[in-house]
Order: sequence, then structure tokens, then C-alpha cells
Amino acid sequence: MLCSLSIAAAPVADGSANETTAALLPPGLALAAAERHSGPSNATFVYDRGVRSPWKKTQGIVEARCNLVYVKILKCASSTTGGVARRIAAHHHYHGSGSDEWITDEPGVYANHGSFGSSSDASCSHRYGCPSLPLMATLSRPAFLFTFVRSPAARCLSKFYHFHASRRGTIPTDSMKIEALNASSCHDSVYHYMTADDSITPRSLVRSVYSFVGVVELYDQSLVVLASLLGVPLGSVLYLASKNSSAGGSDGQGTTFVPHVALSDESDAVQRFATGDHFRMQNRRDLALHFEAYSYVTERFDANREVLQGRATEFAALLDRSRAECDGATEKGDCYWNDNGCGVRCLDRIAGSPRGRAA
Repeated sequence: MLCSLSIAAAPVADGSANETTAALLPPGLALAAAERHSGPSNATFVYDRGVRSPWKKTQGIVEARCNLVYVKILKCASSTTGGVARRIAAHHHYHGSGSDEWITDEPGVYANHGSFGSSSDASCSHRYGCPSLPLMATLSRPAFLFTFVRSPAARCLSKFYHFHASRRGTIPTDSMKIEALNASSCHDSVYHYMTADDSITPRSLVRSVYSFVGVVELYDQSLVVLASLLGVPLGSVLYLASKNSSAGGSDGQGTTFVPHVALSDESDAVQRFATGDHFRMQNRRDLALHFEAYSYVTERFDANREVLQGRATEFAALLDRSRAECDGATEKGDCYWNDNGCGVRCLDRIAGSPRGRAA
């Protein structure tokens, strides 16, 4: 759910945010993260009956009717990206665009909260459990597994502003923010959400386990890369931000957001804690995840820059128009599911007629 970050159209990354993340890594992981590939990581893969398989077909992944499995990580643009996943599904005759359950009709989309591989996450389906490789192995069609990650400090502060300052009325003092940053729920929580196997490195999660890992700080660029990988038009990943508390407003359920400022605008005390040794060590794997995902997205973009730069410019224009013409649509109920993928008709008018809407 987008709370702290106003997603701007920024088709080209200058690498500065990733350099900041690399600087925050503990020494051992910083050294490992500095070891770069000899070339861009261009291999695309899916899961066929739960087994990782390279994608060698000439047709696009969506055109080939592969299932879409989105691991929806809290406070990582999750409602917005859940809407994007559902929009892709609806535009291409997939099942599940309006469901919060596991895929039972194929091709389908899964886009709900649930720790990957967990056996105890209460947010997972009571009937099917959490998304996992064994569950993906039950699918007859291949599955494309993807997620989005975010800078650990920004994510933890977003969680504090959303659930405590906005929903519970907690006054956002420095001491409360530091307490939130130090909470056990902000100790490598994204890493543990993405895998139940502690032996998997953050690098492997990004490069070898997930078919795609986007970055909230490069959100629009990540979506351009994702659309290219899936072989779908940009209109299928067009979005209106959900729960964007950085701009104030409300969630349509009576909660008025307390504006969430950027980490760089927080007090010196909060910034010192968020960049200090203690926070870095408590989030060493999440920091490495963010570094690897940031590198991955920029590598994929740079590998096909001649084409993707033009698509990024086109996408920025679509986003500008959607924000100008669809303002307020997120609160009017025209959504695929809950607050995911709102402003359907307005966005469809801007992007052109979709191929169809599935259940």
C-alpha cells in the first residue's frame, strides 16, 4: 500500500538510491552485494508444476496463459500492485481478478496477502493456506511468481504512520517512530515474508527464486519492465495509487491519513536510528534484498533501454493523464477487489478498451 511515497514517473534511475542502500549494508553483506554480474540478468523463468523452468517460448507469458502469483507484502505498494495484477488478469481473460482466494480456475491470478511458504500466517486462505511452491505445483499451467520490495526504514515508518498514527491516533513523536523502527515486526520482515527457508540468500531470492522483484522506489520503471516481461500493453499495468497517505486524504473507510514524510525529512534522531548500526544489523537481509532488487530492475531496463525508454515515456504520459482525469476514482467503488485496482472504467477509457474482464 502506497503510504509514504508519492510515485512519480521516473523512467530512468540514476542509481543514487541504490548507492544509499548499499552504504547501509553491514560490511559482510556490502562486500557480497558489490560483486556484480558480468552482464545483465536477462533470464526469465516460470514455475511449471512447482519446478523452476526457463521461459524459452517466443510468445509472451500472458499470451501463453501462464498463471500470475503476486506475493503481496504489506506496505510495499501492495494494494496498488494487487490492483495492477488484477487489472492484467481482467484485461486478458484470466480468472480471479475479483477474488482473494487461491487459483482454482486457470489461467488465474492470485494477489492477496500471505507469507510465501508459511504454515502459520493468519492472513492466508483458510482453505488453501499460504502461497507456496507445493501449492503452485497443483497448477496445470506454469506460474509467474512476482513481488515488490521497499527500503526497510521507509516501509517500517509507513507501517507506523498507517496503522498507528492514522488508524489509532498515535501522536507521531520521534520516540514512537524509533520504537516502530526497532520493533520485532521490522527485523528482516520482508525477507521472512518472501521465504520460509532461512538458507536462501537475498540475492538468490531476487535472481533465482522469484520470476520478478520490483522496487517501490522505482515503481513506474518496474512496471514498464514487468509489462515487457509479461508481454502486455502498458494500459494493462496502468494504476491509481491506493492508500497514498503521503498526500493526505482518506482510505474511503473513515480513516484520514496522517501525512507521511520522506525519511530525509524526518528529524535527525529518527534518521540516525534508521541509518545506524543497530537497525542495519536487524535488517541486513532486507537491505540486501532491496539492493539486489534495485540492481535487477535497472539491469533489466538498461539491457533493453532503446525500447523501454520509449515505453517509459509513453507510460509517464498515461499516468499523468490518469491522475488528471481519474482523481477521486479510488474512493468511488469502481475497483476489481476491495481497494485494489480502482478507477477501472476511467483507466480503461484512457488506456483503450480492454480485451475483456474475467471473474
